[in-house]
Amino acid sequence: MSLRGASPRLIPDPAYLRRLVDAYEALRAEEAAMAAEPSPQARDLAYTLCVSTGTRDVRPALETAHRLSRPCLNTRD
Repeated sequence: MSLRGASPRLIPDPAYLRRLVDAYEALRAEEAAMAAEPSPQARDLAYTLCVSTGTRDVRPALETAHRLSRPCLNTRD
């Protein structure tokens, strides 16, 4: 397999992504209920999600994390 022209990417652990997404979404829901701006912790989680998924904005980071953390449906016996 040739990687010429392709950027090598690390694939984050799905369980790690799931924990990040759960923590971020729970914190933002709590902050939204109080009409609060994102806390430093929420901003840190958003940054970590972006770095982990190779994105620059939390929305695509969440979409990518959701996609990558889905259980694999391809099983082989």
